[in-house]
Amino acid sequence: MPMWYTKLIYIVLLFIGLLFSILYDGIFSMLLFLILLLLPVTQFCLVHYIRRKISVTLQVKQTEIGRGNAQPLYCTLQNKSRLPLNYCHTTLVLHNETAGEAEQLELQLPLQGKFSATVSFQFSSQHCGNLQIRVKSCRIMDYLHLFSCLVRNHTTANCVVVPAEQADGLTMQTANRTEQEESVIYDPNRPGDDNTELFSIREFQNTDNPKRIHWKRSSREENLFVKEYSRPMEKQFCILLDRSQPNKQPVTGSQIDAQMECTHALSCILLRQQVPLVLAWNTKEALQIQLISTMAQLQQCMIQILEEPPLSEPVSALQQLQESDLPIPYAMLFHIAHMEHLPETADSRCASKQLHLLTNLQVQKQDTVLPISMETLPAVLTAICNA
Repeated sequence: MPMWYTKLIYIVLLFIGLLFSILYDGIFSMLLFLILLLLPVTQFCLVHYIRRKISVTLQVKQTEIGRGNAQPLYCTLQNKSRLPLNYCHTTLVLHNETAGEAEQLELQLPLQGKFSATVSFQFSSQHCGNLQIRVKSCRIMDYLHLFSCLVRNHTTANCVVVPAEQADGLTMQTANRTEQEESVIYDPNRPGDDNTELFSIREFQNTDNPKRIHWKRSSREENLFVKEYSRPMEKQFCILLDRSQPNKQPVTGSQIDAQMECTHALSCILLRQQVPLVLAWNTKEALQIQLISTMAQLQQCMIQILEEPPLSEPVSALQQLQESDLPIPYAMLFHIAHMEHLPETADSRCASKQLHLLTNLQVQKQDTVLPISMETLPAVLTAICNA
């Protein structure tokens, strides 16, 4: 029943009580009218007292969820007072801060005194990004539904919606390790067979080649030591995310999905083939460059990128990469951006080969420029791997 309707009925009752006290003398008519006057006051005081004793807590099972995967959300309403409530209406908002989209969930239930109720929702997000779940409003009413007030004591929950796997079973033909050109940069973590550079000296083991014994160290230590040579690093692949908004136009959730899913898929393909990979993206401060060697590092980078909305400033990640001090050019550059066309400053100084994947579908398809979307992404990935 609407609140204005109950208030109207109560005003009519007050008017009837007033007429009754005027027309009929006696203590009963006066007491009836006094009760009708005091009852709303007591209801008003009670509902404002109870609201200070009510809290709303939100909790998600996982802080990292896959795009489109259903996850449970737990909403706990606790009434610490001894007085029950027959009306408690809660509105939850699921706001994707990266995609700029939101949806609402409604919950209505009574609350007994000294009682805690937990309600479980199944929710999912169709777009990648930083998802904030908060209580938009929690409204309670008195027993007569004459007054209502908002509960202020509530918490929020946050999770990051990461890309789903799009490249299962795909292999990039041009990324075979045996075909990678070696450079003068050496692996700081693993030894190799390049005797022009010394990696380390360690104690001799039965499986070591006697030709690698370090005689000077062995005679000084009175124990056998062997030399470990360095391993030249192969030229790395680079995936560059340009998070700038073209002409300051807002980027849609579908465009963000296409960019992040493509980045995640290409990274997974290269990691499974054990190909050196660098992931770079532009921020307000500077270009972030991260060497990726494990799936855990890739997942952490995805979270770090999605925690911030797209950049409104016209900062070109491609130009930042070209201006950076690169030790060697990359073997392949995958440039994934939202722009409508390539900037005039684009050149091949930072990579031997380049492929520009643009989420704007009005882009003209060329040899090194491909428009991508969530619908065309599987076909584009297949074409890249078979090229």
